Amino acid sequence: MMTKMTFYRLGEDATLPSSEKLDELLATDGAFKPCEPTDLSRSGFIPVGPTDMHCYNMDNGHFQILEFQTESKVIPAQEIKKLTQERITATQFKIGKKLNKDEKDLIKLTATKELAALAFTRKSSVKVALFNNLKADGTRLIGVESGKNKAEEVISALRKVLGSLPTSPFKPDDAVNQMVNCALGGTEHSLFEFDGNCTLTNLADESEIRFKQRTSDEVNEHIAGHRVSAIGLTNRDISFEVNEVNPLALTKIKYKVTTEPAPKDADNAEQINFDADIFLTVQTMSETLRSFLHTH
Repeated sequence: MMTKMTFYRLGEDATLPSSEKLDELLATDGAFKPCEPTDLSRSGFIPVGPTDMHCYNMDNGHFQILEFQTESKVIPAQEIKKLTQERITATQFKIGKKLNKDEKDLIKLTATKELAALAFTRKSSVKVALFNNLKADGTRLIGVESGKNKAEEVISALRKVLGSLPTSPFKPDDAVNQMVNCALGGTEHSLFEFDGNCTLTNLADESEIRFKQRTSDEVNEHIAGHRVSAIGLTNRDISFEVNEVNPLALTKIKYKVTTEPAPKDADNAEQINFDADIFLTVQTMSETLRSFLHTH
């Protein structure tokens, strides 16, 4: 299950191919390829979970799940520094003068690529959820299982595969403010309650006060001169922390409704469990996103 997500809004003029065509494009033009000896990192799309599909289609295309993998070389910084300095010293001795910054940077890059051939690799992947039917007006969102920087990298890679993918940060400021005011103001919100965790940021010096398992009254005692920079919200189905609204980012996501795992000796037990978990994740997250879209 996805425990953190950053969200972007698909442009009204964004045209996505069918799930079958998207699967084909990701498997060819956007497929992950392992690092070559001198590569520092490579990224691309891989089959989703235990499936052989690069685009996992759900509910007749209302939801689509992708998976983006990054392979990077792990090189100890001290080894790069050591080899670079040895090369710089030898070069300066040979030519009889000091190198400038650009020349030193080139030597460092060359040394890094040489060491990359000897380094071990590390792989990580994030899931991408396309929510294609959140509102009757056609609102569509992309959620990436990561922070903002990685999410933008993934969307850029998807845009490259498709040729065009107009997006903008999903910024539900009004909805978040309403939830925060209800949570800390003692008024009832129809969907979420304050879970006792909150971060206040000082408006003058950006210092932070973090609260854990506190009441709204305890938070309000310190709120003057601060803004709420993160807050935990909960209901019977899900809990999460809102810690960014440009774009919306949810972290520490916990799904309170669970699925019954398939018997270990069942045929395709891994696939059955994956299907159930993904379905629960997107259905629960869809309802949560609709609350940010004022559709409750």
